Amino acid sequence: MLAPHFASRHHGPGCDEAAIEHRSTDIDDATRILQATSSTQIIELMPTTPEPTTRAAARSRTATPGRDTRTHRREVPGLGGERRATLRAALRILLGRGFRDGAHIRWAGTEVDAAHFFVHLDSVDPSEPRVRGYWGLVDRAELFRRTGAVHLHSRTGALVVIHRDIADEALAVHGDLSALHGQYILAVSLVRTSAAGRPYVLVTDASALATWSPPGH
Repeated sequence: MLAPHFASRHHGPGCDEAAIEHRSTDIDDATRILQATSSTQIIELMPTTPEPTTRAAARSRTATPGRDTRTHRREVPGLGGERRATLRAALRILLGRGFRDGAHIRWAGTEVDAAHFFVHLDSVDPSEPRVRGYWGLVDRAELFRRTGAVHLHSRTGALVVIHRDIADEALAVHGDLSALHGQYILAVSLVRTSAAGRPYVLVTDASALATWSPPGH
């Protein structure tokens, strides 16, 4: 079982790469670049954007004002030690050695230390008022018929609720309910508290959700 915090890990002298612990051959160059670059201090997270299956579909997409709708398959080098990372790439890194000490995450114009930005679902603080990157393993996925929301249950941690208004969009990108079972998720959102006093992460923007299933799962 994964430990609650992987966002900040110490690396010994001479360590130039934070290798993924499961040694997957599915890790792309973007993830390796981000992990291996010790000079990178600021990582800008890029929203999840579904990739059209055809060029015609790509041309017909309607851009949302204020949002970068390009599909970012690789980190894009920036200036001054800054890089971009898709949410999916960030999730892969969390499942490996984590982000380097001192790394800062930028989301929606706000910078936060990676060790504080990413929170495992087992360690959710219901009093946290700010947006955080909540992540963990989906043990069970179901449609809550009373509200139309999709509920993603972790085995022991907080619930992730995909709001009914974006449920169809999210399922179209990340797969049906059965496909979500056993996948890791990263939801950049706020935590709420249910009427029963249980914390849950409410996702109201499909672009703030990423999923990944390690090879062999």
